[in-house]
Amino acid sequence: MISSINNKLLINFLRFTKIGTQFKIFMSELNLSNDETLFLEEPILLDGTDSLTLYPKPYPFPEPIPYPHPEPITITRPVSVTQVTGKEYSNNADKDTLGTADPGQTLLWDGTGATTDGTDYRTLGQVDAMANRGDAFFDQVLKDQAALVFSTTFDNNIYFELPASSFGLTGGIWAKPNQIDAPGPGSDPGVQDVDALELWGPDNFSDASYYSVYGDAMIDPLTGQVVSGAVFDQNNNVIFTNQEITKAVNKVTQLKLRAVNLDAMMVSGDEIIFSVDAIEGFLDGGEIFVYDQSTGNSSFLEHGGHVWDTSFDVMGTFGTASENINALEAVGTQEFTLYPKPYPVPPVYEGPGDIVPTLA
Repeated sequence: MISSINNKLLINFLRFTKIGTQFKIFMSELNLSNDETLFLEEPILLDGTDSLTLYPKPYPFPEPIPYPHPEPITITRPVSVTQVTGKEYSNNADKDTLGTADPGQTLLWDGTGATTDGTDYRTLGQVDAMANRGDAFFDQVLKDQAALVFSTTFDNNIYFELPASSFGLTGGIWAKPNQIDAPGPGSDPGVQDVDALELWGPDNFSDASYYSVYGDAMIDPLTGQVVSGAVFDQNNNVIFTNQEITKAVNKVTQLKLRAVNLDAMMVSGDEIIFSVDAIEGFLDGGEIFVYDQSTGNSSFLEHGGHVWDTSFDVMGTFGTASENINALEAVGTQEFTLYPKPYPVPPVYEGPGDIVPTLA
């Protein structure tokens, strides 16, 4: 309401809202549009020379809200493929780097998909397992202090399982096909099934001093003789017999198997960590055993906070192509600290709230 009393302008219950700094209204210039309102709790008398200065009252600052900064996160990962030297594998079926079938031939791989020919063992059989006589990280695997690296039948990936004391993921894919052995040149199909694996040692040099063939028996191409054994050296001397490996399995499982086929291994002196082919109704191939030749003691491997026995679900845990372990190795681990992005701070409110009228 605007009225005149004794030639003075009475402003009462007039509403004015506008975002800005300050507003000065003279009696002769009072011209309020529809979207501008002013509210005065008390009437104010203005004559022709008086003016009214309006100072917008800012919004009150909200009370500080505790927005916590996330704590740093520590995660454990196996060392990467490119950090590991001396990478060697056997495809199923054995082939050379051009893709030509070649029993006994292994391949050196550099982690980018490129390969060169590795060891050509003196056998007409399929290379089923490889190891150095003193595999790196052997003891650490037994103590659950290194990452176990493995593959399964029909699988062109290589997987890992971290020690139980790790932070974050427990396992996953360590190397993919395009890192191991990419297709080409020509008709080379690349990796189809990682059937044996050896890591560490010099690059571009094979140090897989021990190997096994499918069936744990082979024909020596030089002598023509049938040689039976679970593990051979490069001169085809038997290092571990099939009989002692079978006995080690029977001792742990309480089975009475007549023979097994060693399918994957790591070796350190007289000790061996190994897996065998599945035997329907008895073993699913996902078991990993530990055997000490010097004492005759054997057991299931305990790693990753569990026992690698028949009840452990390899496919369900790691998403592998099969349950049957057919390559074994190990790598070290490393820890990373992640610093999450802080939570966003709420915006600061700026602008007028209630308008405080003050006479100029």
